[in-house]
Amino acid sequence: MKKLYPNDRLAALIFAVMLFITFMNVVSRYVLRLGISWSEEVVAHLAVLLSGLGASQAVRNESHYDIPLLEGLVSPRVSRCFKVFSAVLNMLFCIYMTYAGITMVQQQFKLGKVTTMLRWPEWVWGLAVPIGCGFMAYYSIIVLIRTLRHRGQELSGPEGSDAKGETE
Repeated sequence: MKKLYPNDRLAALIFAVMLFITFMNVVSRYVLRLGISWSEEVVAHLAVLLSGLGASQAVRNESHYDIPLLEGLVSPRVSRCFKVFSAVLNMLFCIYMTYAGITMVQQQFKLGKVTTMLRWPEWVWGLAVPIGCGFMAYYSIIVLIRTLRHRGQELSGPEGSDAKGETE
């Protein structure tokens, strides 16, 4: 059975909320002839958060970056060096983006801007960037550690599972 991580559960909940809001908006439009004015704003912002969580799942499962063509052309040692280099670059990028996302949220908070329809503070929706990038940074560190620990062994996905995150 596949292990569910906290960000998997959050992604499922967000997707369910998006589906419910969109369904209610469609029903409201065709049955009551009234659309839910704020639905598009909420669904769009939730989609950004969902994208970040999906990207973190891809990092965790190591499905973001892999060039199998090169693995056949170079020695296993060089291939492992490529994997370590890629993992380090990805980790540094994700840590930087988490920091940049936090800075962005702080600026949004200081400016006090609000969204168009709901009039909610923009920083609330801006949290999607550091949350998604934070999960990506966390899983990037795990991927780097996993890559460094497995010398000459076939790399597998998280905690004894295959690269797609499914256990045997």
